[in-house]
Amino acid sequence: GGLAFRCSPSREGTLLEFTAASFYGGTAKALLDIVDDYRLQFTAADVALARPAVIVSGRESAAGKLALKAALRGQGHSLGAVAASMRGTLDARIDDGFLLVWRNGALERQPFTRFDLRGEATGQGLPGGKVPPRPPARLPWTGAWRAAMRTPTGTEWEATANGPLLFDTATGLPVAADLLPASLRLALPPALTDLDRTVEARFTGPVRFDFDAGSLSSDRLEAESLGARGSLSLSATGMNKVATWAGTLSARFADPRATLRGLGLAPWKMSDGALRTADLSAGFHQSGNTFDLT
Repeated sequence: GGLAFRCSPSREGTLLEFTAASFYGGTAKALLDIVDDYRLQFTAADVALARPAVIVSGRESAAGKLALKAALRGQGHSLGAVAASMRGTLDARIDDGFLLVWRNGALERQPFTRFDLRGEATGQGLPGGKVPPRPPARLPWTGAWRAAMRTPTGTEWEATANGPLLFDTATGLPVAADLLPASLRLALPPALTDLDRTVEARFTGPVRFDFDAGSLSSDRLEAESLGARGSLSLSATGMNKVATWAGTLSARFADPRATLRGLGLAPWKMSDGALRTADLSAGFHQSGNTFDLT
């Protein structure tokens, strides 16, 4: 509601301005400068995300108050070509909402108090540089990516990546990547671990994933937590149904006593030279409520 439109000359071309005083409960403004390419600036604030999420995905897959800012440029002789060549930045923040995620074979709401997204990327264009008879199901964009979440329980995670992502052209969401350099930082609060401190962990390495196929894997992730460093390989399948996880873990504990203290365990009596270093190698397999460690 309250849509206003204005067309005027810009410094180099034609400027189209769209303003919505009521946009899904919030406000939105778009500036499109048409020169030899298309230059879009878009801002939105206090948008109730639930209804747009239904329009995009067919279900109430997300909710919350959305604030978004984007600055994009693209060129081409069709809407598809322009979208595929888009480059620029996008920042989004969603407060007090949820995302719909697969867990134990069912869709569940993952609540959050804050969810941040950022991308600075360049589209790779249409395959072969030509408009196909049918729009491609996926298109690649290469750039720097960041997502972060804080949940009502105090759990926090932040994922960053730098490289190509494949996006679903129907929903505009990332769905796949191959050997994408990425990192994940995870912080678990005392209320979740029953420890007297927040436990942090960091994982870094190349990952493959395909959300449509429900798969995720990495041949080598460097891991660090509670004074221990190691590496792990993992493979997950069925993530959009009942996930199965398998992999191997190798870790070195430079100070095992400090690790035990971090876990809230007091080291037992031993000589001063005992338990100064330790190594761990294991394989794991998890499916449903079954977890095997060897």
